[in-house]
Formats: sequence, C-alpha cells, structure tokens
Amino acid sequence: MLELLNRFQKIEIADLQITALDHMERFLVKMLRAAMVQDALIVIDRPFRLVPDLPDAEKIQDSLDKIEELYQSCQIFDYLWNRDRYRIADVQEY
Repeated sequence: MLELLNRFQKIEIADLQITALDHMERFLVKMLRAAMVQDALIVIDRPFRLVPDLPDAEKIQDSLDKIEELYQSCQIFDYLWNRDRYRIADVQEY
C-alpha cells in the first residue's frame, strides 16, 4: 500500500485515521483498497458525492490511470445530470 500511496505523493496519510483525511484522500484510499484485490473490478458509485469539491472527473480519471495495471475494469455510476462533468462521449443511460 505504501508504494501505491507514493504514486500519488500521499505516503504521509498511511498512518492516519480515515476521519483525518479529506474527501479526495478518502476516495483514493477506497479506490486503492478495491484495486488491491486480485482481478479487481472497480465500481465507483456517484463519485461527486464522495468528493463533492471536484469540478469534473479529471482527477478521478488521472487516479485510475496511475493504477491501471491493478484492475481489469472500472465502471462509474452517476446521475445523468453529471454527464458533462465527465467530458466523455460514450455515457450509457439506464
């Protein structure tokens, strides 16, 4: 886990309680824990509720890119009205 935190220059949060982390750090820890499972399939449910101060999904995508070798796939589920925050064309509606 320390090597993964180091990829994000967040090694200093390794010994902190979850309550001491900001929203993005909490998201990062949850994402890394999910990715550490063998043959991981990451599911992110409403990321803007988890990290409310993000203007768009760029940091989420950057974070996923940094660990792309650790997971098989990632699905992000969110409200339709947040589609512009993702800046992607292939949004699927359900």
